[in-house]
Amino acid sequence: MPQTPPSLDTLASEWLPRRGVAHLPATSNFWGGVGAADNVLAVRNLTLAPYLDDGGDWCALAVDGVPIPADEYRWSAYEITRRAITPTGVEILTSARLAFEADRLLLRFTAANPATAPAAATVSVGLDPRIAKATTGWDWDPPRPDGHVFTARLAGPNLVISDGSSPAVTVLALTPAPSLLTAARAGSTAEWQVEPGRTVTIDIVVAFGETSTGGPLTSVSDGAGVLADADATAGSFQQAFDAVHAGWEKRWQDAFTPGNTHYSGSLPVLTTDDDAVSRLYYMSVLSVLACERTNLGADFNDVLGRAPGGFTGFDRVYVTGAPEWANTVTYFWDTSYCSVVLALLDPTVMKAQTMYWLTRGIHDGYAVDCVQGGLVGPWYSANDLTVFTTILNYVNYSGDRSALDATIVADGESSTVLHQLKAIATHWRKLVRTGQSLADYGADHNLLEVLPNYVNQVPSFNAANVWMLREAADLCGRAGEPEAADVLTGEADALLADVLELYDSRNGGVWSCRHADGTLVPVRTVVDFVIAGNLLAPSLTVEQKTAMKDFVATELLAGDWMRALSRDDALAPVDRADHGTEGAFDSWPALTAQTFARFGDYPAFLALLRRFSGVTRRGPFGQAHQLQAHRLQAQQLRAGDGTPDDSSSAVLASPDSLQVFNNLCGGKFADVVISDLFGYAPDGAGPHLKDAVVPRGITATLSGVLFNGVEHTITSDAAGLSLS
Repeated sequence: MPQTPPSLDTLASEWLPRRGVAHLPATSNFWGGVGAADNVLAVRNLTLAPYLDDGGDWCALAVDGVPIPADEYRWSAYEITRRAITPTGVEILTSARLAFEADRLLLRFTAANPATAPAAATVSVGLDPRIAKATTGWDWDPPRPDGHVFTARLAGPNLVISDGSSPAVTVLALTPAPSLLTAARAGSTAEWQVEPGRTVTIDIVVAFGETSTGGPLTSVSDGAGVLADADATAGSFQQAFDAVHAGWEKRWQDAFTPGNTHYSGSLPVLTTDDDAVSRLYYMSVLSVLACERTNLGADFNDVLGRAPGGFTGFDRVYVTGAPEWANTVTYFWDTSYCSVVLALLDPTVMKAQTMYWLTRGIHDGYAVDCVQGGLVGPWYSANDLTVFTTILNYVNYSGDRSALDATIVADGESSTVLHQLKAIATHWRKLVRTGQSLADYGADHNLLEVLPNYVNQVPSFNAANVWMLREAADLCGRAGEPEAADVLTGEADALLADVLELYDSRNGGVWSCRHADGTLVPVRTVVDFVIAGNLLAPSLTVEQKTAMKDFVATELLAGDWMRALSRDDALAPVDRADHGTEGAFDSWPALTAQTFARFGDYPAFLALLRRFSGVTRRGPFGQAHQLQAHRLQAQQLRAGDGTPDDSSSAVLASPDSLQVFNNLCGGKFADVVISDLFGYAPDGAGPHLKDAVVPRGITATLSGVLFNGVEHTITSDAAGLSLS
């Protein structure tokens, strides 16, 4: 079999009927992203920092004055494709691509009027993008223009739209020229005529930039640079259109090519006849690449409005999401779930980002803004575990143990990275209230946000403290600090006994939180299974593991996905898809499968990987997937259609519940394939395999596994795993 990844085209989604899509697809170009709208051509949530729209729909297509909704959607990494048939029989096919690493949107549509039509069809597009420039305010919720006044002007055959509150300029160039082009503040329009029996193809370039003066546009000449860019692209539209596919495919192949010229590392190639596992792995990697950004480094300081001598960014970063939210921020939590992928793919960038996190202080926010460089958001209870995990995975998988000796300056004090890791592993001590022994993680806004019972002394992060103490002890032992290692190990052993008191066998595999008043409250969530169960697996009894697996199998797994919270929980139903009863954050299923592996149940582990692969036929991993039966039930009950069918598939959760289309947390599936299916568990000193004598139930190879510049191949067969 060839030792190359599949082409991007083979990873495209199926054609999806509108009725079955909760979250309309989006595409990205390594500078930002844009999402589809309900209309067959329109887009929304364009976010190409520092440029962004107001979140509303624009460039809607109409036929004979009637807006045309899309009947079907198809996603690929580089393109959104839609199609529709009008009541009069006009067939519409559209493609939306963001120019590769550029501030341009490329729209192409064909309109075919049937030969039996009585007259020409008038196809029109509302040319009303509302784009602003924002150099501050980037956070989870990007600073979309609210209350801005936009002005449209004709500039020869082109349309220029400017923002009255920023220097942003948008130019639309259309080929062939429309039969009618109007400019109006409330919305400009272009029209074309399609005669019976004819098909027309229309190309639209939407170029984004700013004035030469740095202030709002006062005359068309101030936007000459953006006009020239739009004209040049329109004059070679096919070349620009093809370059999107070619650029994406090259970047994709680079990700799996040792010694490539883009990334500082590369990922292993998975070769197997197991199509479900193969697709799961490659779609997981693709979901991470969709969040790569190359326009937030030093070369963009001026356009990003960075102060001289301040933060200058990195050559590239991996932001948490796109295009609705989290477009320029890197969350510690989400990043940790693709940290094995990043440690192999781009160790240089991963090291730079994580070392920078330490300099900013990880207890004053939940993410770093990659525009201005500061922390954003409140403190998350997961910060210690996720930052510790990310740095540890960097050291272990890259082989760069010298990073532990690097000096970090935080809060005016210098210390080594190893010292920082020890401080993170013991930070929980500051959270222990008088008379208690476990860390109190406070209210739900620091934890899962929508579960008011999951508060205070939670099992997950207290179990994580045991694991971090043990890992820190191991690091100290390797660094020649045996006394420190002994202290940490002793503390871990003592803490473990206290954590295990939160598990009561009478609760059927479910852990309890100890509230501030001392009450033990069981919460039937996946989170304790995938964190406490995963990290404490060697310390749990067979009976505990069996009960915990039964809880997941009987109360959480559903169709090709799962629930984060059981419907039998005291708080049920909870409708938010990532942590509620009708869906799950996209890392939870991956971690669930991994926990089955850590419990030694590799047959169930492999079955879960195959099961969860089903969602990738609909597109990439995002922030969360929602069980479709629940979504259709809500739709049909609102429409009065009665009882719905019990669909077993999951869909990317709707942005209405604050779920983002692209999220790098889906990279956890690739992490699990590498570290558990193939057992690859390097310790920073050399490559090692975990449970190598245990067959995984799959015939496959993982080739091009890099450790300190040396390539290895891992083979899985009936005898187990082997490394060569």
